[in-house]
Amino acid sequence: MSPSDGRLQFLDFARAVAALSVASMHIVAISSPAFHEATLRWFNPGVFGVLTFFLVSGFIIPFSLERLGSLRRFWINRFFRLYPLYWASLFAVLVLWKLHIGLPPTDFREGPRSYVYWNLTMVQPFARVPNAIGLYWTLAYEMLFYGLMSVLFLLKLNKKSEWIVWGGAAWYAVRAVALPLYYGGLGRFDARDFWILTFFAGTTLYRGWRGEIPQWRARLAVWTFMLCVGAGAYVSFVHFTTAGQNEGITAPAYLSGWLLAYLFFLLVLWQSDRRYSPVWLWLGKVSYSIYIVHGIFLQIPIAVPAPVRSAIYLIGTLMVAALSYRYVEEPCIRFGRSLNRVASPSPARANAA
Repeated sequence: MSPSDGRLQFLDFARAVAALSVASMHIVAISSPAFHEATLRWFNPGVFGVLTFFLVSGFIIPFSLERLGSLRRFWINRFFRLYPLYWASLFAVLVLWKLHIGLPPTDFREGPRSYVYWNLTMVQPFARVPNAIGLYWTLAYEMLFYGLMSVLFLLKLNKKSEWIVWGGAAWYAVRAVALPLYYGGLGRFDARDFWILTFFAGTTLYRGWRGEIPQWRARLAVWTFMLCVGAGAYVSFVHFTTAGQNEGITAPAYLSGWLLAYLFFLLVLWQSDRRYSPVWLWLGKVSYSIYIVHGIFLQIPIAVPAPVRSAIYLIGTLMVAALSYRYVEEPCIRFGRSLNRVASPSPARANAA
């Protein structure tokens, strides 16, 4: 941890790399057809970034929940951490759309007004409602993970993540490998299960890092899970050419993104005592703003050469992210913590989340 604010520096670094991977991929792809093609065929930085975010969340959420020791305090923190900026971004999308400056996804803008109300919830993908910004879908999975962790906390099963990961490995070995090969396609691969189980892979690594279980056992569970996931994806993509392909992304691009995200997070975790430069730490702090803000910029068409447009988007994203963190995220996070201090004072406060 840094001595100044109690944050876990290696997680801020991982967040920074994840946010820059997603934002840079989307921004650079609009000016380079060759790069865009490579992201679809060989390696997708967006997939890498999202999986890294999920691993980070899986790692830090039990840290936050268990130090707070209260679901009420946990949800107050999470609400003021995520929703104010999220709602501000949705408001910005709607304003820019009405001013004919921005252009949300076609299925969203051509839908009924209820789509706007559903987008306020952050869980609209589970209701099959289009997102006002395409990348909102990842936040729905974040909320699902928080809900699952809350249930496990109530049942006093929140420290059993290792067995969830082992169960996930068995699930993919049977459903995505054995059944398809034996029955000729029954079962197959479903990436949605993989997204949510990745959070628990992060949680399992947290248990090992904390010394609650041996580190070798945590890593064995995670790598066994990844082996079964990789085998299931291979069977589904190569033998049945189905499952999980999205917007033309091929199996190698998906699998390389998944594998490198896990490798990267394990490497960062292995060097968890390392100190990072203030630039990386700042980027980690504003990573949520970077992630959200770049999605707004991508909806604004600018009539300039593509490389210039990418530069404007990238610079604009970093500038607006700095402002949104300073004037939206940070004050709301402080307000949520102040509510918790007033409601139930406790010496245990989780600043790292």
